[in-house]
Amino acid sequence: MTKLLINEAVKEMPDEFSIDDFIEKLILLQSFEEGRQDYKRGNTFTHQQVGQKLEKWLR
Repeated sequence: MTKLLINEAVKEMPDEFSIDDFIEKLILLQSFEEGRQDYKRGNTFTHQQVGQKLEKWLR
């Protein structure tokens, strides 16, 4: 995460907000960034692979 991303997140928040709301936003942004990094590294699943995993989990 960069300072620029955090600054943009602050700008998008309303004039008054709780620290908890801001932390939730940062966690969400961090998870997006981790997903983008996983995608760049090829750590992804096809729709078929996801379907197979779901079948196993839902048994």
